[in-house]
Amino acid sequence: MVATYSEEASGAERGESLARIVEEIAERLREVEEARDEAQELARRARVLSKTAILLIHGGDLETAEGRLLEARRMLEASEAISRSRWIRVEELGAAQEEHAEAMILLNLMRGEDFPGPEELGVEPSRYLLGLADVIGELRR
Repeated sequence: MVATYSEEASGAERGESLARIVEEIAERLREVEEARDEAQELARRARVLSKTAILLIHGGDLETAEGRLLEARRMLEASEAISRSRWIRVEELGAAQEEHAEAMILLNLMRGEDFPGPEELGVEPSRYLLGLADVIGELRR
């Protein structure tokens, strides 16, 4: 006689097995959510630092602005690394890249330097173009 699944394992054992599987999945999902939150926060802080740098540039404090932008770049890179490692989309990252590109382009122009490219800035080409377009408004200030 061939034993069926129901004969080999009781309903309680199957229920415990399923509960364990669901708990493991829930734990993985919590880890992904925590990673997404961390990446979002890093991107948000990078965006704020880049905005602050623009204000500093307008105030003539290019050295402090550069420091803020270096810190923002590190945060962007960390956010991107989390996003890539977990295959998650970070909503704030695009806006942060755009703001960073805008601030870096403005800084270079105020120093009389060449335009940095998107690769040099570590931003997506589309975000670079949006940041470049925003520089026009900043130059009018």
